[in-house]
Order: sequence, then C-alpha cells, then structure tokens
Amino acid sequence: MADVGRVVVVAEEGVLADLLSLGVPVAASSATVPEAGFIGMDEFDTSGIEIFDYLTLSLEELAAYDADHIVTWEFIVNQVGAEQLAGVGAEVHVLPDGSTTREQAVLLGEFFGREAQAEELVAELDAEYAASQGEVPDGCEVSVAAIYAGANVAVFAEPIWTAPSAVTELGCQLVPSGDEVDTDRNGRLYLSLEQLGLLSAPTMILLQTEAVDGEAESVAEIEANPLWQTLPAVQADRVTVLDRIGYPGIAGEIRLIDDLIVAVQP
Repeated sequence: MADVGRVVVVAEEGVLADLLSLGVPVAASSATVPEAGFIGMDEFDTSGIEIFDYLTLSLEELAAYDADHIVTWEFIVNQVGAEQLAGVGAEVHVLPDGSTTREQAVLLGEFFGREAQAEELVAELDAEYAASQGEVPDGCEVSVAAIYAGANVAVFAEPIWTAPSAVTELGCQLVPSGDEVDTDRNGRLYLSLEQLGLLSAPTMILLQTEAVDGEAESVAEIEANPLWQTLPAVQADRVTVLDRIGYPGIAGEIRLIDDLIVAVQP
C-alpha cells in the first residue's frame, strides 16, 4: 500500500480503531480518557501512537505533530473553525456528525484509498449481525442506561450510540423508546430518581467505565437507592455492565454483539 504520511486523529478511539483495521498507520490520536490510555484497543498495537486530549489541544500543539492528514469530526471543525484548522498545514478529513459505524468506515476508506478494505470490514460487521439475530429471544426488550459521576442516571431511548443501536439491530426493543420520551442529540434522556421506573425492561444494559473518576461511587449510590431495587431487571438479577468506551470501531462493535447476545438470553 502507498505511504499516506503522518496521520493524526482528533476523534478518539472509534475512528482510530477503524483506521488501524484499514491498515492506515496513525502517528497520534486523542483518547476519551487520555490518562487511561486507549481503551478497548487491546487487539491493536498502539504502542507507537502519541496520545492527547483534544479538549485541551491548541492549534500550535496540533501543528507540532507535523501531520500530513488530520481526521476529525464535523463538530470539532465547527468549534475550531475550518480556516484555522486548515492553517495547520495538513489535509483535513471531516467525518459528518451522526455518521453510523458503517458510514464512518466507508468514508475512512475513501479518505485513504482503502475502499476495498472498508467494504470487507463492513461486510464482516453485516455477517456478524446476520449470524446473531437468530440468537435473540422473541419479544426481547432492553433498557440501556448509564450512571455518570454525580449520580446522574441516563437512559438511551434512541439507537444513536453504538450500544443501543446494536440492541435494536439485533431485534430488541429499547425501553423506554424515543416515541415515549424526549431525548438529546445522543438519543439520551437524563432521569430524576422519580423517573427510574422508566427503566422497566426485564433486561438492563448499564454502560459504565472505570476510567472516569467518581463513576464507581455513583453506581454504588444509585444501586443502594430503594427505587432502583424495584426495577424488574434488578429484581431478576438481569443487569449486565458493559464498558461504554470499550468497544471502539467496527472491531469493537463485533465484540459488543457477542456480549449483548449473552446479556439478553432468558
């Protein structure tokens, strides 16, 4: 394959994983929790990739990476400014906000002349879903939630993030659904303690991460609440905890499908 030069990712692990799956070498990348390293990337060799926090990265620091290509999200370009980012001197490749996993892989393939590899990657994901849909029980209903630091509980009622999207693609119903509640652009609704009853599915997926300070303490606080103890999935011991940033890219989504299949079994 032709040398693409120095590639810098200002888009965290999901994009980084897909680029590495496509055989694109990456010099530096942002990470969701930089001090924790690249999460969910054990299947890739990331030892030579410099890590940074895009939230604190200045244009001067970005320029110091001497990138030939920068891959980033549309919302970051909107925040920084297209002209300012172009002034770094690299070719800037922009992923539209809201791109699906498959769309992202295809775009990355087009950016770096890896169209055939992207097609194979998407086909592998499609095959995994096709093979797994028959393993989901009839009438499958799942509440997908997260407990953030500060004891903030959110439910994912729209299939926008990878986990709730995978739940629906496998044939399960999100409870509550976006038809029943109003959500933010991430398909998420933050719940008061009085609203915990909306998590009424017989199975619950909790999207947590040990990498964020204070989150484990918040989970313990919510789990000790009497209202939490009344939830059907809690009473039936059908709550599965998955790392919400531990399944990056298509390679991660394939692993996620396997874990979700286990979680929804009766």
